[in-house]
Amino acid sequence: MNAKEQLLHEEIGQCFQALLQVEALYPTELDYLLAGHDDQVWNYQDWKMCISLAVDRILEKIGAGQLKRCDFDLWDQRWRKANSKKAGSERFINPQSQELRWQRGILTAITRAYRDGCIKEVDKLVDGLNGAKHYSEVRVIKNEAVSRGILNIDHERLSHNHSWVDSKRFFEAYQCASAKFPLLATGRK
Repeated sequence: MNAKEQLLHEEIGQCFQALLQVEALYPTELDYLLAGHDDQVWNYQDWKMCISLAVDRILEKIGAGQLKRCDFDLWDQRWRKANSKKAGSERFINPQSQELRWQRGILTAITRAYRDGCIKEVDKLVDGLNGAKHYSEVRVIKNEAVSRGILNIDHERLSHNHSWVDSKRFFEAYQCASAKFPLLATGRK
């Protein structure tokens, strides 16, 4: 392994460790995903199911504030190595090691499924905001977004959660919807 491959290997390990630490991914699941090159054990449907379950737990942990996107998404601009340096060009190399290519592929699949899951959730909530006829409907949708971790409330101030992909789009849609209903804009309940 050359220096860039070694660095990539360490960074991928750090991402997996962050997911294991908060139990968004279980060791047996990671072992199964990483053993995917063994045709005796591997099944595509099981592999997809394993990733889906992990993504559900990732979204749950983000909503609970136990995990941040920058902890496991190597391609997120806020991701940093343990020594606080940002990931560099090593993310995009073509490693010689089949094992390292497989590990990066697994991390990429988890990250893409996570992003897709975020976008689907936000789409549903934005559709609800767009169809809202009364301020109480908008408030219910906002409360759902807060409970899922899409929006944060800090010191009575509402903001979007950077760990949730597309949360800013929902936040902007919420601001537009709340402008339609003066009771929301003034903060009345």
